[in-house]
Amino acid sequence: MPELRLRPLNWPHDQAAICALDTGFSTTTIYHVQQTELSIALVLRELTQPFEKRYDLREDCERWAQHAWVVVAEDQGHVVGLAALDYQQWNRRAVLEHCYVARGYRGQGLGRQLLTAAIQAARQLSARCVWLETQTTNPAAIEFYRTVGFRWCGIDVQLYDPATLDPREIGLFFSYDLTEIGL
Repeated sequence: MPELRLRPLNWPHDQAAICALDTGFSTTTIYHVQQTELSIALVLRELTQPFEKRYDLREDCERWAQHAWVVVAEDQGHVVGLAALDYQQWNRRAVLEHCYVARGYRGQGLGRQLLTAAIQAARQLSARCVWLETQTTNPAAIEFYRTVGFRWCGIDVQLYDPATLDPREIGLFFSYDLTEIGL
């Protein structure tokens, strides 16, 4: 059984371990966007070939220490997860910029621990909600966020450049209302 603990980011000491996290996933289902003039629906569809994705955390490493709140999850001194929030003063919204659990630690409650800590941190920042972005190609994350209490609140079909990302990846936004009783 892992001995997991959450602790604040130790920058720059944690940089290499965070960048080495296994953020990859594979799925045989993705959400397809059905759009009419004034409505949008998400329909889960089976794929003929698995969709594979890995988030390259090196792209964001220079910003880690600038986030309003960052925790890492450790197992016996090894970084196995991360959650990072930014706070937008103008609308009092905490933005969950990153939430990752290493592949071998998924399904054991670590993601829920990280999100619970992020929600508590957002409350301490006086945020009115926690907002996040994920993609139509990550149905496991979508289901996880919904299970924790996040609600789908938006979509951006033009967010990602199809020249650099798979055109099936469409930006989805979820929010967790901190004015309601919850986590």
